[in-house]
Amino acid sequence: MKRLHFTIILALLCGGICLANSDGPVPDAKAVTAEQYRAAAEQGDATAQYNLGFCYHHGNGVEQSMEEAVRWYGRAAEKGIARAQLVLGACYAQGCGVVADQGLAAKWYRAAADQGEAVAQFQLATCYAKGKGVEQNVEEAARWYRAAAEQGHAAAQNNLGACYQQGLGVQRHAAEAARWYRAAAIQGHAAAQYNLATCYAQGWGVPQDAAVATKWYHKAAAQGLRQANSEVLAEAIRCEQRSAKVGNAEACYTMGVCSETGLGVPQNAAEAVRWYRTAADAGHAGAQLRLGDCYAGGIGVVKNAAAAASWWRAAAEQGVAAAQCNMGGCYVEGTGVEKDLTEAVRWYRAAAEQGYSKAQFNLGACYAQGYGLERDAREAVRWWTAAAEQGDAKAQTMLGTFYDRGIGVKKDLDEAVRWYCAAAEQGYAKAVEWIHHAAARGNGRAQEYLRR
Repeated sequence: MKRLHFTIILALLCGGICLANSDGPVPDAKAVTAEQYRAAAEQGDATAQYNLGFCYHHGNGVEQSMEEAVRWYGRAAEKGIARAQLVLGACYAQGCGVVADQGLAAKWYRAAADQGEAVAQFQLATCYAKGKGVEQNVEEAARWYRAAAEQGHAAAQNNLGACYQQGLGVQRHAAEAARWYRAAAIQGHAAAQYNLATCYAQGWGVPQDAAVATKWYHKAAAQGLRQANSEVLAEAIRCEQRSAKVGNAEACYTMGVCSETGLGVPQNAAEAVRWYRTAADAGHAGAQLRLGDCYAGGIGVVKNAAAAASWWRAAAEQGVAAAQCNMGGCYVEGTGVEKDLTEAVRWYRAAAEQGYSKAQFNLGACYAQGYGLERDAREAVRWWTAAAEQGDAKAQTMLGTFYDRGIGVKKDLDEAVRWYCAAAEQGYAKAVEWIHHAAARGNGRAQEYLRR
């Protein structure tokens, strides 16, 4: 059986939960956070205690102190604030502000998990899987992975797939394994993409399909996941090499990806550029895009902004939305081309109309600022909404600010907070700042979010 990728520990460093920073768009955010929460916290208000812990955690308006953060998180956790319980569990797990204690970590993860906190459910499952702070129990691990997976937690979905694949805590079921791998893979989880590819390569729970397997291997590889010793992958690479040597543009592009990432062949950026150039010269749009990326980043070649713009333009003219968006950025900054905001808007619009969320955000920003066209707040809202609905955290946050202020739309703080929360769930720090600001103004939805 091929080796599966099992996500055992999700990075949950001390700064990794509800991360906030002081450079967000909220006016005088530091002044708001610390002192407005202290009085209520000292009177026993659980939400304020969590918020004050957050302030000490991140140094918002007070000198940063993990010991003080843990003290206030602890008070909030004792009163049942799920998010405080989760953070407190992480602090005990990693010894941040307290002496590391895996038993207490598991205790607080369980308290938050029982309230439906998906990250805590994943962490508790990991505790059971490894026997950290609790007696090892694969059935309990699978149960908690499932609880988090059903809420859309990608790492939990991958691990639940592995449980079904290996019969850990559940009966082996290849189709269920593939189903959960797919759920995580489409969210961009690299290990799940590799595992799903292996399912297709071997016919585990899905019809055997080498082309689909290769597609998912490439997606995993593009994120840096390598499994160079995979027999299936090695054979796929050998096939691609044979095709590339006879000039097949798609195969040349694939070899470029493999050389860049070290997937099945030695990692070699210069070799990747050689393969990309061969495919790009033959008109392969994906290779043209990637070759532009290499020149922009100095990957395998000397940085050259003009060459980057030239290759991006070639891909953009073939309709590649990412390249069109990149061309918009070139014209905004005057990078590799003469600065021209009208041209920037033209390229952003071309990508935005294809549904490319980054371009939709940028086009909205152009309308908001009057870059390259007449300022139009309603059009900014329209494009930010399109991007926000695809999960773009920056767009969600900016859309929230316009609802917050009544710019281009009717003022609606609840709607603003809805978008802030959507961005915050993705870990976008500026959105968290806005939620704190809305909570300080008495918004119930924001306060409820911070109590979770």
